[in-house]
Amino acid sequence: MTKKAHPHPGDRIMVFKEQWLKLILKKKKTMEIRGKAFKAGRYWLGYKGFIRGIALFGNVLPVLDDATWEGYRTQHLVPTEKPPYRKTWGLPILCVHSVSPVKYKHPRGAVGIVRYRTQ
Repeated sequence: MTKKAHPHPGDRIMVFKEQWLKLILKKKKTMEIRGKAFKAGRYWLGYKGFIRGIALFGNVLPVLDDATWEGYRTQHLVPTEKPPYRKTWGLPILCVHSVSPVKYKHPRGAVGIVRYRTQ
């Protein structure tokens, strides 16, 4: 389902690699893994300068050991045996929708999260 939605200046955009964004939008990946404890809430989902979706993330879950990492595998789908970051966090994806692509300005060097700005 694609919704017509548009971000407002300053809205948060979580930036993804294509493979992970596709799995999230297909609702196959239900937990995002990051090296920082992001706040729960609504994030736009971006890839290569275009917003492709919107998601509601739940409260962050610390991945404290290999057993926890393995226990979340069916949700995060990351194929590594060990957590990818020294401090690894899981963000449960509570709700996700595709949106019609919206171009955004990706600041040079920005990684992970950017704020919405028009071209």
